This record gives sequence, C-alpha cells and structure tokens, in this order.
Amino acid sequence: MLGNQIRGYRIRGRMTQEQLAEKMDVSRQAVAKWESGEAVPELEKLLQLTELLQVTLDELARGERPCAGKPAGNKVEERQDIVEFLLLAGKATYAGKGNELAEPSAPGAHEYEYMKENWKYRDRYFGGLQFAGEETVFRNERCQWVMHYCGRTISEKFNPDFLKAALLRRPSQMPYRGPVFFREGRFAYHNEADGNFDWFAGKEAIFCDDELVYECRYQGGLVSST
Repeated sequence: MLGNQIRGYRIRGRMTQEQLAEKMDVSRQAVAKWESGEAVPELEKLLQLTELLQVTLDELARGERPCAGKPAGNKVEERQDIVEFLLLAGKATYAGKGNELAEPSAPGAHEYEYMKENWKYRDRYFGGLQFAGEETVFRNERCQWVMHYCGRTISEKFNPDFLKAALLRRPSQMPYRGPVFFREGRFAYHNEADGNFDWFAGKEAIFCDDELVYECRYQGGLVSST
C-alpha cells in the first residue's frame, strides 16, 4: 500500500508528518490522508516525495514496508503472535466496551483483562479527564510487551465512543493505538508514531469540527527476558 510506504520511509528519515508537510508545502492533514490511503498524491508530489525521502518512484510504489531491520527466525513469528493476540485483546476490552474488573489490582484503577490459552492482556489506567496507564501482554506468565500512555480530555465535546471506535481499528502494521487517520461525523482521529513494534513512541489526537478535544502520548516495546 502506497500510504504504508510513505509512512515507513518518512519514519526512516526521522521526520514527523508536520515536518514532511512543511517541506512539501502541504497541510499535515494532507500527509495523514496519503498515509491512511484516503488520498493519493499527485504525480508532482510523488516525485517530490522521492527526493525528500531519498527513494526511487519504484521503491515508493512497491508493496513492502521499509524497516530498519528484521529479526530472524523465531523472533519474527514470536512478534507476530504477540501482535495477533494484542489485536484480539483490544477488541474484547476497553475499545470493545468490555467490562472492567470488579476488583482491580490497585485502588482507584480502571482495569481490563483478556486471556486466551497461555496469553494474558491487561489494560490498567488511573484518572478521568487526565489519565495515565499501561497495557501489558504476558505469555506463560512472562511479560512480553508493554505500552505506557498518558492523556487528557480538553473539551466537553470529546466523545469516548468515538475514541473506542478508532481504537477498534488498531492496524496490525502499527498496533499501538488506532489507525493513522479515522473520521466519523464531526470527529477526526489522528495517530502518529515513530519506531516499530520492538521500540516505539507516538501521539494520538481527536478533533471535533477542527477543534482539538483530546490528546494522548504513548511509548513502549518488547520486553527482554535478560
């Protein structure tokens, strides 16, 4: 997918959407739409992209995502197993309007849990309008992956159901929060991340009629056993 290629090479070049947009004299929303597949750059912009991202037009249009490096053998399969379980867990807990645990592990916590065979997922956060929490994935009682997040609601226009709808669309290529871009009615969701599943950081935001009503930053990655 062209959008994935643009995003992948942008991240490889250590540019944010804002920085790429400024260099190309377009809006950040235009870059977000290219990366989400909602729009396709005109030929002139494609050629400009190849210069800025230092790739050929053929490389930009190819279906493979660029990456800094791929772990070999079982490491690839293990990572894919974690991603597949994380996608299932995300749909069964907060985003899927699952039930909170009646007895959370800490006072005042909002906590969700999903288990399948030897896998366990837990999402725990504290607060309301301003909040902080973490998602964890365990396999055979050993932590495999962790993500910490911290965010805030800025306006009463914020709709938590829209956030949940966005999080239900967590993509397998970037399974940290929601998609790069999602729009429904008056609301628009934007998500931008640097790194890969092993080690990443990003931010998400929700706009209502172009007004920022919610923002959240997150970071995480795989957990080493040594």
